[in-house]
Amino acid sequence: MMSKLGYDIVVSKLNDNELMFSQQVLRSYDRLEDIIWYEDLFRLVSPYRSDRDI
Repeated sequence: MMSKLGYDIVVSKLNDNELMFSQQVLRSYDRLEDIIWYEDLFRLVSPYRSDRDI
């Protein structure tokens, strides 16, 4: 998957709910980081057998 987590926001302008959500996202990313970066990629649909991108 190889996806870096990035935010294009000004943290000081977040309200309390947005800040709590952002903190939870960061905890989830930290917990799943090895899977996101180093695990195998399994496609749900073959890109060679269909006309669509997924």
